[in-house]
This record gives sequence, structure tokens and C-alpha cells, in this order.
Amino acid sequence: MLIFLSFYLATIQITQNRKSASDVLFSKYRSLLTKNYSRRWLHQITERQSTTNPYCNLCCLNISYNEIRKDCGFHTLCIYGKNESGTHCRGFMSIKFTEGEKYTIVDAHNTLRNKVARGGEIRGSPGPQPGAANMRKLEWDDELATIADRWVSRCTPTHDRCRDVDRFPVGQNIASDYASRSNHLGFIQKWYNTVQHFNANNVHRYAQKDYHDAEQYTQMVWAETYRIGCARAVFQSIQGSDIIYKEILVCNYGPAGNIPGQPVYIRGSPCAACYVGTKCESEYSALCGRICDGDKCDEEKEKPKRESGKNETDDHLVDPNINFNGKISKLGYGKCLMSSILILHCLL
Repeated sequence: MLIFLSFYLATIQITQNRKSASDVLFSKYRSLLTKNYSRRWLHQITERQSTTNPYCNLCCLNISYNEIRKDCGFHTLCIYGKNESGTHCRGFMSIKFTEGEKYTIVDAHNTLRNKVARGGEIRGSPGPQPGAANMRKLEWDDELATIADRWVSRCTPTHDRCRDVDRFPVGQNIASDYASRSNHLGFIQKWYNTVQHFNANNVHRYAQKDYHDAEQYTQMVWAETYRIGCARAVFQSIQGSDIIYKEILVCNYGPAGNIPGQPVYIRGSPCAACYVGTKCESEYSALCGRICDGDKCDEEKEKPKRESGKNETDDHLVDPNINFNGKISKLGYGKCLMSSILILHCLL
């Protein structure tokens, strides 16, 4: 009887200890939620959520050297107001692009993409760069341009934190120089010239940490990108006792390029792997442009097709890590083996 009583008392004590420990843990957790930092964080997130501004409810993919994460409530069109410049933007002037200038920006990009797609770029580390079988033609996008315009008003030559749209993640290139000696075409050429740092043997798999010096080039020639929107501004910069006028150019690209583990483009003959709804362009003969009937264009689809009439010998030019139907076969992501955009959703 004594042994049984001792066992019973010990069981009660253990149960009480467990309950006490549980209460302590919950108490600590509840205490964390009431700390000032947590209250401020919750207030900021709630404040950014908006039914009138849909961009405040967008979450963006944030791709760094070590990880891919999501940022919510920090979209450029949410946290920065219209016609509002940064606090350090002295003498700020937003210079809108004319329709003619928009055309020259798109044309400059497509001309350089066409050069790469037909195998005409000899530079690299090492070079030359191989031709591309699935390089898309770029088109101007007003939404991307609006986001770029909001960001140039901050007078900050660094990337904004969140710029994605409903349709896709958005990449970005930025350039800045003295206003008197800069122009948008010169900036674009400067971005493209970073091709000299890109290893031509690695177009099948982008590694961000290895090609930081060439990331502007790889974004420019990322095959799946087909939309672009840019903005520019002039502002004053104080250098010692001098006031210097600088110009900044921001171009947003969609879908975003520079996705770790994904191909910059499929190596092969021009237009050998155009996507369904696209075909070889007449103006840019090595690029895949949308098939349009008047103002109506076929919607793009994920799976590339093989154009009829292509020579059978083109097959051996396609990168061995890519199936001809466009699916990536050897990147180790299990069943998430589709385009760059789909694989990002699989990772998250």
C-alpha cells in the first residue's frame, strides 16, 4: 500500500511539472507577442494591407545568393506615393519617355537579343556565346514602366525591394551617371557589355553567386523575358562643394531573369524551340515573337513547340539538359520541372 501511494504521489508531481512547464512556455510566447517590436510589426503589416491599392496585397519573390523568399507589404507602388520624391532628392526632375524613345529602348534590347540568339556575340569569359533556340521578342509594358517611374523618384541607384506584378516576378537593371554625358541607349549598351564576364559554357544553368558581374547582361538576354518597362529621372548630387546633376535609368523586366538553377536560354539554332503562340520574327529574325491577328495576339503557353520545316540536324544543337518540349530534365527539383516561373512556385 505504501509503495502504491508513493507511485501515485510521484505521478501527480510529474503531471504538475509538465503543466507548469507548458504554462511557462506559453507565457513566454504570449510575452513575445506583446513586445513593442511585435506590435509595431503587426501594425505595419495591417496598415499596408489595402482594398483600394491592390499592390499593397502583393507578395514578391526576393532572390538572393543564398535563398528565395517572399516579401509581403513592401511593393514600390504601395509604400511610396505618387509624385513623391525621396527626402535626399535635390532638384528632382522626372523625364518621361516619348513614344519614339520607348521604341528605341525596346529596339535596342531586341537588336542585342537578336545578336546573341543568332550566335553573333564573340565575347565572354570565355566566349563566344552560343546561339539561342527560344529567345523571346521584348514588348513595352506600361505597368512595369509605372513601377520603374515610382522607384526612380527615390533617387537611389539600387534595386527596390518588391516590384512584382500579378502576372509574374519582375527583374531589374539600374544605371546612373552624370546627366550631361548619359543617355538611355548608352546605359543599355553598358549593361550588355557585361557579357565579357559571362562564361558561355553555363547558359544552361544560371548561378547567381558566380556571375554577379554579368547579371545585367543575363537579365537582358533571359529567353523567357518578353516584357519591359523603363523610367528615368535627373537629380542633384552633392560632391564636396559642387552640385552635380545625375541621371538614373531603371528598367523592369518580366518575367524576371537570373533565376538560380534555370537556363539563361536554350542553346540551339534560332527559333528551333519557340513557344506555342510565337514564331520567328521578320524584323528580328532570330527572336520568337507573338503571333498576332490585327490587335489580337495568341496567348503564350509554357510548352515550346518545334517549328515545322526545321532540319532534323538542329536537334543536336539543343542543350542536352533540356528536353525539346522545354522541360528541364536534370536540375534536381523533382516534379517541379517546368519553366522558371512555375519552378519558383514549387520552391515556395
